[in-house]
Amino acid sequence: MKGIKIAIMSVIFSVIFIANAYAGMWRYEVNTDRWWYSYDDGTWAANEWVWIDDNYDGIAECYCFNREGYLLMGGWTPDAYYVNDYGAWTVGGIVQTKAMWHDYYDYDWYN
Repeated sequence: MKGIKIAIMSVIFSVIFIANAYAGMWRYEVNTDRWWYSYDDGTWAANEWVWIDDNYDGIAECYCFNREGYLLMGGWTPDAYYVNDYGAWTVGGIVQTKAMWHDYYDYDWYN
């Protein structure tokens, strides 16, 4: 029984610490008129899809970033998904969302 509790706690802590790496903020680059997303650890989203809850309402939208780290907006992504003018993934004109859990004490978000 004790071994099962330790295993469960290990999984929970692993998920929490992995999710912390995804907390961050949007950045705007004036010279290129482009958006990118920086993580709290100093890295940034690049060549990936990321679920981001900008306003901490518990609902995240999914965004695609190119190899240079810039947000793709208003068109098709390399993997054939559509993103709207704000960069959010849409299907049939509906922004795709995902419920997120927040730690409102430090405003980090976890999936």
